[in-house]
Amino acid sequence: MYPDGGRDRRLRPASRHRGWNVRARHRKRHRGSGVLLGAEPRLSSAGRGRLDGWPRTGRDAAATFDFTISFDSWCHIPHRAALLRRCAKFLRPGGRIAFYDHVERQPLPEEQRRRFCEGWRFAGLETPQSYVDALETAGFELLFREETSVYAVRFYTRVLDGYRSERERFEAARGPERYQEGLERLEMSQHLAITGVLGQFGCIAVKPRG
Repeated sequence: MYPDGGRDRRLRPASRHRGWNVRARHRKRHRGSGVLLGAEPRLSSAGRGRLDGWPRTGRDAAATFDFTISFDSWCHIPHRAALLRRCAKFLRPGGRIAFYDHVERQPLPEEQRRRFCEGWRFAGLETPQSYVDALETAGFELLFREETSVYAVRFYTRVLDGYRSERERFEAARGPERYQEGLERLEMSQHLAITGVLGQFGCIAVKPRG
């Protein structure tokens, strides 16, 4: 996705299942299999009213995977508590879930939260505690957790530096107004990360065997 909200149509997902970019890995050597949820899920308008888009692999898919991994993608997806319950359904007992996601580390004014989420097409922002609560409600046991703004600061600073250095190219491709929209969005995101309001939550959790 471009910083101004447009999409690079040259990028293609590994595979698609009802609107999600999903890549399935099967490692016969280790007798393990898992699902890697891609960085940019695509939801239909109908999907925002229900948990649409999960790969419908049939009843036999329950309790068949060893791990689920996601990197900075679930902020785009509504109904994350339901998503975590479905992850638990597909994992074998002893299977693990690991993910990083953008979170709201300090309370944001409602208008600023709305602008930020609309700008990046986020479905909303969890807090570290709301993720912990959702994991426990889904039946997971938390093994590791991390809450930090360091990675978000690094990411938005690098993207912002590159965006400014390539201004002429971006303006030629998207127009001056769209470029300015993207610049303001990146500057806001960098500021929220530097002040510790925006950050990332990372965790590893396990589905109990008993």
